[in-house]
Amino acid sequence: MKTAFKTHEGRVVLVTGASQGIGQAIALAFAERGARVVATDLKSPHDTVSKIGPSASAFELDVTQEEQWRSLAAEVRDIGDVDIVVNNAGYFPNRSIDDLDLPTWRRTFATNLDAHFLSVKYFLPAMRKKKWGRFIGISSNMVGLAIPGMSHYIATKMGIIGFMRGLANDVAGDGITANSVLPGLTNTQAIAPQSEEQKRGTWEQQAIKEKIKIAREYFLRADQGRPDVLELFNADAEIYFPKFGFGSGRESFLEMVKGFEGILEHIQHDYDGFNFIPSGDYLIVEGTSHGRMSGKAWAGGKTPGGRFCNVFKFRDGRISSLHIYLDPDYTGEDDSRFRWGKSRQW
Repeated sequence: MKTAFKTHEGRVVLVTGASQGIGQAIALAFAERGARVVATDLKSPHDTVSKIGPSASAFELDVTQEEQWRSLAAEVRDIGDVDIVVNNAGYFPNRSIDDLDLPTWRRTFATNLDAHFLSVKYFLPAMRKKKWGRFIGISSNMVGLAIPGMSHYIATKMGIIGFMRGLANDVAGDGITANSVLPGLTNTQAIAPQSEEQKRGTWEQQAIKEKIKIAREYFLRADQGRPDVLELFNADAEIYFPKFGFGSGRESFLEMVKGFEGILEHIQHDYDGFNFIPSGDYLIVEGTSHGRMSGKAWAGGKTPGGRFCNVFKFRDGRISSLHIYLDPDYTGEDDSRFRWGKSRQW
């Protein structure tokens, strides 16, 4: 395997569930970066090892069995002390809460969560001696999605996040880190039993989460006046704002912002109150802001100005269009010209 950067040369990496899918991709990536790979699965992952070559070794491992972890720890000593453990093996049958039985619950926890503890028990001591080590737990972004029939699976994946946080507190002084990674639903053999409708539903929810993440980041960077807010836009993004009209490209966003220079002293969007309305490639964000303009303060919902509605459109993971709908007269200087609604709430 070829790479320009051998960032992990001299490291030994253990990857569970390495025979296919995400686990195999992780094993290949570490090998490409120069690591010695210990690939494990219920059946010895010879295909993964053959793709890597002599710098990898294959082992059978049922991650639910402590005795097998003990045996593996002894066997790999000839290869070297394990520096990095990636717990990727997972079990995720779809079961409604009515159909979920205790054996399935327990097997899910044993595979998805107990294995993380067992890996720490048998590989932490050597890491402590070297004052260096990494534990990586593969969780899932399903913990934030509304997917029926996965309560047992989501419970274990939330457990991974909690265990990694707690473990990090215990080992930080030893030069060891512990982190969880939350991949989205990936089209591998492991999800083959799921119907196309189930997969599509999950992917749609993942896409919505990503749009919301980008929109939140936009407001955060914009409020802080960060130049890298432009990186969230496509180069040819369309911008619309009242009193400004339409603009095209990242520079048009800067031109719009400059229109407030000297009068807009501070603005902060009220992030916790955002209302997100997804629709295809679009995301509508409603909310309020507060700040100071020309020496006067405003607070959306309490003063005439400060309510907004932004319409985002996305392409290739960036904002391709942003239409901003609000009254730029934040502090109500124009109130005297508009007399209706005086008794209504802002």
